[in-house]
Amino acid sequence: MKYMQRELEGALLGDNGYPSLPYLYTLILNPQTAPEIRYNRAHVKARNVVERMFGIWKRRFPCLSRGMGNKLETVCNIIVACAVLHNIALILKDALIINNNFPLELPIPIDPIPPRPGEDMAIRQALIQTHFT
Repeated sequence: MKYMQRELEGALLGDNGYPSLPYLYTLILNPQTAPEIRYNRAHVKARNVVERMFGIWKRRFPCLSRGMGNKLETVCNIIVACAVLHNIALILKDALIINNNFPLELPIPIDPIPPRPGEDMAIRQALIQTHFT
């Protein structure tokens, strides 16, 4: 919400199950130029790091693997609390114990949302021209 209202600087990376927005960068479906290909590679590389971390969090905190029947604000607080507890565990060198009885979630394939021209595409294109040419 704060990104939509431009209260926060920066951007988010999303898969193509999300629309490209001025603050949410998605992959280019059919990259045509070398800068677009480099952008996609960098995007995938960065998202892989995030996805691996989500996998670690879900193993450490199984509640993150299930749907939570809480209000959105409460769910956000739970996720932040899990992140803080995870960081404390890292500082204390607490080993991650994997419960093999708990099934890990596999990524669900998502149908890409077709890009729509507008401000979001212009912002992404400017980013590509500035950082990937």
